[in-house]
Amino acid sequence: MKRIITFFLMAALALSAFSLDVYAQNSRSERQERRRQNHENWLNDMQEFNARSKEEKRAESLADSLAGVQARLAIENHSFVLQADNVSFKRGPVGYVNPTTNFIAVQGDRAVVQVVSNTMAAGPNGIGGVTLDGSISGFKVREGKKGKVTYSFDVIGTGIHAQVQIHLRPSTNRASATVTQNFDSMSLNLQGEVFPYEESAIFEGKSR
Repeated sequence: MKRIITFFLMAALALSAFSLDVYAQNSRSERQERRRQNHENWLNDMQEFNARSKEEKRAESLADSLAGVQARLAIENHSFVLQADNVSFKRGPVGYVNPTTNFIAVQGDRAVVQVVSNTMAAGPNGIGGVTLDGSISGFKVREGKKGKVTYSFDVIGTGIHAQVQIHLRPSTNRASATVTQNFDSMSLNLQGEVFPYEESAIFEGKSR
């Protein structure tokens, strides 16, 4: 009788151990399957993300190219605005400014150069800076290496007698400009985006 009881106890223990081992194996298999599934899901998500990123980059590149073509046509048609987001004087620090009030605008034979401080409340133009306008002459175009184009012209008016150079980057409407006064060689540097005049958003102060 004792042998029978012992046998059943041993059998029960063996069965329990077997059940635990099977459970452990099943749990391990389930964990491995979950990890595999999670890894596959991550790979799929990364593929979708990369595909979207490539599409977005292509769309951005196309938008930049179109903006660059528009900017070039606008400059050559003498109907454009370079809205500056940063301004600096020769050997001076760079100041980040409002593109609405800091710009070089050309429409037909008239040009306006306006610089407005972020801190001044008034100024000669009534909005915290200086607005100079005049007539343009001597318009020239020079194409450089790697698609960079330089436009230069003179602006002559009551408060300004300067040469303007605009360097348009290839495949974009980003540009830098230098305005150099002819009588004292003082120069002003602006960087920003070029837009067709009718698509620009600027606020012009009182001219000198």
